[in-house]
Amino acid sequence: MEYLGEWMWAAILGRGLVALAFASAVLATVAFLRGNVTLGRRAFLTHACSTLGVIALIFVLFFGHRYEFQYIWKHLNNEMPMRFVLSAFWGGQEGGFLLWMFWHNVLALFILRRADAWQREVIRCSVPSKPSSASCCSASTSATSNSASTPFCF
Repeated sequence: MEYLGEWMWAAILGRGLVALAFASAVLATVAFLRGNVTLGRRAFLTHACSTLGVIALIFVLFFGHRYEFQYIWKHLNNEMPMRFVLSAFWGGQEGGFLLWMFWHNVLALFILRRADAWQREVIRCSVPSKPSSASCCSASTSATSNSASTPFCF
């Protein structure tokens, strides 16, 4: 059932970006482990861009006060000052994981910018943690509870 004014496009886009972040992190991990640095770099850049897209979309939902999304409904209200709206992003587990992935991406992008001999080893060790954190943001609803661990649930 769809209601008038509901942002279904945001839910579909958000889930797609999370899936893209997960798949590209797995691809980057496999590519770096096999020594294919070019594919690994491209896959990691895709992962970083899709993670940034998820974060931007959540902020759009926060600033738009889109309470039909469970994550927004749990961590936001109309009386919050702007500084608390910004900090509500990492108020839940999913936002904390996304914040952690953002800073991890920033550090890895600095490493990728350098074409040194240690680039492959460092990225190969840091990228495997990405798929597990991306999967935390894309898990489906549990059969026993009504809560979900993706910020894009209604």
